[in-house]
Amino acid sequence: RSGTDPARAAAALTQAELRAAASAKFGARAEQMLFTRAGLEQATRWQVAALHARTFEAAGIEHVTDVGCGLGADSHAIALRVDGVTAVEADAVTAAAARHNLAEAGARVLHAEAGPDLTPPDGVARDRWGLWFDPARRTGVADVHGRARRVSGPGALQPSFVLVQQLAADAALTGCKVGPGWRHRDVPPGAHAQWVSHDGDLVEAVLWMGPALATADPGTGAGPGPA
Repeated sequence: RSGTDPARAAAALTQAELRAAASAKFGARAEQMLFTRAGLEQATRWQVAALHARTFEAAGIEHVTDVGCGLGADSHAIALRVDGVTAVEADAVTAAAARHNLAEAGARVLHAEAGPDLTPPDGVARDRWGLWFDPARRTGVADVHGRARRVSGPGALQPSFVLVQQLAADAALTGCKVGPGWRHRDVPPGAHAQWVSHDGDLVEAVLWMGPALATADPGTGAGPGPA
């Protein structure tokens, strides 16, 4: 009625709805963020993202490349503890939201699809380079509640777990967020599997890989060796 373009008004109302829902994950930060519905469903809770960041910090990592950064929660938390962050997102709309959300964090956001040729940024040594993956774990097929169905297991991730392992071989420390239903038998040899709960909910599993596991225990963000 005020003359605002209907599409713009609908987008604003959607953001208001998503911000209200996001407060459970991000608290007051949600009021300054932009969201997509799918991105919010998969976004890491802020306190859990801070745990990931402490692990990279304890390992002496100087730069982290966040592959599949989504809305940027992990990139933001990591940027508070690590000198440099490059956030990579294949979806254009999600990348635009991440660019807004990370504007004050100093993280670089790239709209791109990471491949096997991914390398550390210029000037960053491989023994100080970290990788973070948050692969898509939803099918795009709605369940009876209209939500995208979750998937688990190495064959269901995007980017593929094969690519994750291939790139991890060149980094000092790699973390890959997977669903809490990840099976023990699918944990790669030499990796540290970490299941994380928050406020009584089992929210994720993370596979940590790389030589820097010798100096950073993902269970606490500091200490010796992988478990």
